[in-house]
Amino acid sequence: MISFVLAPEVYQCILPRERIATAEWLTSKLKLTGDSKLKGFYRLDLFPHFKEPCECFDDPEIEIITLQTAAQIGKTVWAQGCIAKVADTDPHPMAFADADEKSTKRVLDRMWRLFDSCESLSKVCPPPHRRTNDHMTLTTCVVHGAWAGSAATAADYGAFIVVLNETDKMKQRSTDTEADFRWLMQERTKGYVGRKVLQISTPSLTGSSFIEQQRLAGDNRARMVPCPHCNHFQELRTGNGKEKGGIKFEKLKDGKLSAAKARETAWYECEKCDKKIEEHHRYEMLNAGLWVPEGCVVKKGKITGEPARRGHHASFGPLSTLHSLLPGVTIGVYAEEYVKSLLAAENRRQARQNFVNSWEGNTFDPSPVTVQPNQVILRLGVDDPLRICPEWAVFLTLAGDVGRIAEELIFYWWVSAWGSHARGQLVDLGIAWDRHEMFDVIRSAVYPHADGGNPLRPVVSGFDSGSITNQVYELCKELPATWPIKGSSIDPDRPFVAGDFPEMYRPGLQRHGLNQHEIRRRLRAKRFDLLTANTQRSQEWVEDQLTGMIKREDPGWYSIPLEALQGQTISEIDLVKHLLGDYLDGSSWKKRYDDQHFRDAWRYSVILAWYHTANGRNWKNLTRRAKSAAKNTWQGARLRPTLRRPPGLTPGKADR
Repeated sequence: MISFVLAPEVYQCILPRERIATAEWLTSKLKLTGDSKLKGFYRLDLFPHFKEPCECFDDPEIEIITLQTAAQIGKTVWAQGCIAKVADTDPHPMAFADADEKSTKRVLDRMWRLFDSCESLSKVCPPPHRRTNDHMTLTTCVVHGAWAGSAATAADYGAFIVVLNETDKMKQRSTDTEADFRWLMQERTKGYVGRKVLQISTPSLTGSSFIEQQRLAGDNRARMVPCPHCNHFQELRTGNGKEKGGIKFEKLKDGKLSAAKARETAWYECEKCDKKIEEHHRYEMLNAGLWVPEGCVVKKGKITGEPARRGHHASFGPLSTLHSLLPGVTIGVYAEEYVKSLLAAENRRQARQNFVNSWEGNTFDPSPVTVQPNQVILRLGVDDPLRICPEWAVFLTLAGDVGRIAEELIFYWWVSAWGSHARGQLVDLGIAWDRHEMFDVIRSAVYPHADGGNPLRPVVSGFDSGSITNQVYELCKELPATWPIKGSSIDPDRPFVAGDFPEMYRPGLQRHGLNQHEIRRRLRAKRFDLLTANTQRSQEWVEDQLTGMIKREDPGWYSIPLEALQGQTISEIDLVKHLLGDYLDGSSWKKRYDDQHFRDAWRYSVILAWYHTANGRNWKNLTRRAKSAAKNTWQGARLRPTLRRPPGLTPGKADR
């Protein structure tokens, strides 16, 4: 009789696994490494904010866990612990992704040491000389390493658990035809029952922070802790020093701020009873905290109400450093860093952003909105319907901002009506999801006039060609009276210098495929086929409308029908947010939000109106339209409007 003896590693693969809660496993099996700020086994009493995320990790109904936190909250160690727990108790393929290759390898190198500290895991780890720091191959499972900018590290494998660490630092570095790396990584979990995606990060800028967008898409749980004096549950926040609640500290005798004084005297003020919450209160207060889903409240120490969004996505945050019980983190240290950010002489913006992101755990708005959405509605809103030209309208312009998904162009288009003295109004807007849809929009752009006369068509069209130059050039060649538009900052004909370009636009030349001789010949002949927008002046025009510098009774006022401003036109599009999407930072315009396409489309429609009026010289001389005026003709599938062109300008097909 022949007998066989199975190795312990084989037994581990075939015997039923012990089911153990993640919180219990972390506190009984996971020993922190020597380079950690804490020693010994993992302690949830020092990281009480991870109790509920541990429960969500054990819940088979939860597929995505999102954590938006400040720095030094213990989020990376917690994620490593979750991977270690699965490797020990329920081995499956897993993946850990970070912002770059160096960060991924650093974390995986630390994870090897973490596995070595766990007795049961150390037995399935290879000897040190056979280990790599771009992936972890154990006898029972594998942990793939991946990093943003390398689509190859997010392909050709499955993963039961995927950790996306520091998602807001994951930038697309490859071609824009590839899907976002973060979504590619989530695809790795397809097909696994009980799969988990952990998204953890400190946030970045308001409006473009991935982790904030994901948190808001989940059940959005806020961390509430009880006052040790009145038991009122509240979110911990910095405050502004004037209103009730938040961080408080003393100033110098002359009333000036001092970082050292703030550290010595800081306390936290309860927003209800006004009493001091001091450092010795924090341990018990934080351990009594609750994660409260959006839509719920805390009454008598218990969560009541119904979550606004139930589902498979549990999200937590923002969580500030005030929740950290790590050595060296106190209310005083927090107050000191806050004051330092306020007093920073150099790089003050960077200092403020670092505090807001890394200490408060919030997104940073580089230019707080000075115009409120309700003010935009009051200043620009009118009761006129969309898709009807107002009585004073003489001509229309159609403009579009252009984006791209994979190889397909997307058009955010805007039609403006114009009358004497540059009076303007939005007539129509929309999104065309490819060039064929955009062609259909232009072909059907015929709008009835409120005076009962013949309808109007756009006399000129134009599209942003800044980032998708060649494709927009080719598109404009296929359409009559259609111009590619570039911002002045990227015009190749000559550099923009404040003061030497006072017009709203100037003519330019498409240089693609032309030699220097041909370029000089066309410039001498003024055979222009490009409009160069004065970015500064057109942005100032938009800002003057939004801020109320140009009032309803003023010449040049622009109005927008209320049905568009109030979100009744395009589902899931906040038009007012788009209009407020840019801000002036020093001498350059930057995006406040990624969603600002309709602001650019509006601005380009203004450029086209100035083009049609010879850079604004003809605004006072616009011929009032006759109600019986002949209709614009439509030949084939092309728009053939009658337009007054400034000399030398030839939109449409480029000269060959």
